[in-house]
Order: sequence, then structure tokens, then C-alpha cells
Amino acid sequence: MANRDHYMQVAKQIADYCNSFRLAFKTYQVSDFDAMIRSVAGDGARVSGADTSEQLRSALLERGFTIYPAIEDAEDGYVRVIRTGSLVANLLNAFRYVGSNGDTELANLLNHIKRRQRSDDLEGVNQDT
Repeated sequence: MANRDHYMQVAKQIADYCNSFRLAFKTYQVSDFDAMIRSVAGDGARVSGADTSEQLRSALLERGFTIYPAIEDAEDGYVRVIRTGSLVANLLNAFRYVGSNGDTELANLLNHIKRRQRSDDLEGVNQDT
């Protein structure tokens, strides 16, 4: 049976992968998580149950990542691991958590995105003019 250390090992594998490629998000099949947990905890381990998915979610959160949608809500078997604090996470949270200032916060975030200049937008533009 998988314990907290096993979930932390899987979370570390996922975080290390995302960190090594500087990824803000990565899509996984739930079966990938099951295979990862089995490799560290044995054949009976899996993450697709409500309690076990919560343990992986918690371990990933400690590493600075969240899962969307929740594993138990992934009808098509796919979830996205998202770096907390990233632009993608902030946008997702602005849509998911509506509060009294929710529209203002979402509008500010969208305006920030719209104003961002990407380096590839500047290619071929004369910087002197």
C-alpha cells in the first residue's frame, strides 16, 4: 500500500521533469500516475481513488504544483499538472474562484496578458524607430 513517502517520490519526479524543462504545465494520463506510484509502492498502488488522488494532489502542492481537473473528475482520463503562481495557474484560478472582486481581477489579468510583449513578437522589428 502506498504511503505519504511514495506520493512525495512521485511528486518529486513530476516536479523535477517540469523544472528541468521549465514547464508551467504538463498534461498526464491518470494511468501515468498509476504507473509512477506502482513503480515506487508496488503493484497494488494507484492514484485514481478519491483518497489516493488527494494524497498525490497534496504532495504536488507541497512541490509547487496543482492538478486540474481533479483526478477523480477526469472523465477522459487526462489531467494537467500546473505550476502554482504561473500565468496559467493565475488565469485558471481567476476563472474558477469568483469573488466580490472576481471580474476586476480577471479583467486585470487578461489586460496584463494582452500587454505582454513576447520576444518573438519583436523579431524583424527595427528597435531604433
